[in-house]
Amino acid sequence: MQTQQIGCLKKRIDFNLVEKELDLLKTFPICTGYSGYQVGCWQKFPLLNSQGNAQDGRYYSYEGFPKITEIGDQLAYLTSLVTDIFCLEFLKVADIFEMKSGSFLFPHRDALDNQEDFKTNFVRLHIPLKTSNGCFNSCGKHVYHLGPGEIWFHNGYAVHSAANFSPESRFHLVVAFPPGVPVDALFKDKSVMMLGKETISIDREPLTEADISGIYSLSSIINEYNFKEIVAVLGKLHFSKQVSSSLTYKWLQEITTATGNPKLIHKSKLVKEFFVGPRPKNPGVDVQWL
Repeated sequence: MQTQQIGCLKKRIDFNLVEKELDLLKTFPICTGYSGYQVGCWQKFPLLNSQGNAQDGRYYSYEGFPKITEIGDQLAYLTSLVTDIFCLEFLKVADIFEMKSGSFLFPHRDALDNQEDFKTNFVRLHIPLKTSNGCFNSCGKHVYHLGPGEIWFHNGYAVHSAANFSPESRFHLVVAFPPGVPVDALFKDKSVMMLGKETISIDREPLTEADISGIYSLSSIINEYNFKEIVAVLGKLHFSKQVSSSLTYKWLQEITTATGNPKLIHKSKLVKEFFVGPRPKNPGVDVQWL
């Protein structure tokens, strides 16, 4: 199943209450993870998980129903949206993700540590709670703006990214379920479902020959000190140009090859393997590679 909108909560959500509860997040400790995947600040606040532990941001299988965390207790309205709309028999995790202004996720595929059996990984749904026109998610060659209250299925196996080019934080409610459960079974309240809705990518400019020349000219300035910034420039290009996010690492390898610098060439290979695979059993880079 490809990334697409599968439902809408706009008629169910009181966005004034949402705003008040999002303001409370400033008082809670931050649960972060996967920092090597990002530029800027991307953090999560667990509402429900296996042990009700607000500092546990992991995704893993377990038996039984999820438990409400301390954060979930205090954000009672947002927690009630989860428990009223989704089937708790299958729900495993519910988090609020905050992406601060100027933040960006490098294009990547999820769960590459378990790539031989990706079917054991989670199905995730995204529900924007607060967003702006400058906030985007991408999947392959498509770029989407997820509107407030919409419910989106997220295909984590495809190369994907996200960015917040707006001046304010973006907040998503993200719920996770085990694989193999029919989509309609995930919903307790099936009135919010909108299966079959056409998913339209935002308009972007074509990639020109001048753009391509500019990309490859980066070989004249890339070095170990600006490597992260160059990867970010390449990774953000698909948000404004009609190209796939997966080209990020092809360009990176070609740029570093043109430098003739063995260290940069090797590093670009490791980065590609880490973010989009195939990842070796003992990768030479971890989430702190930047």
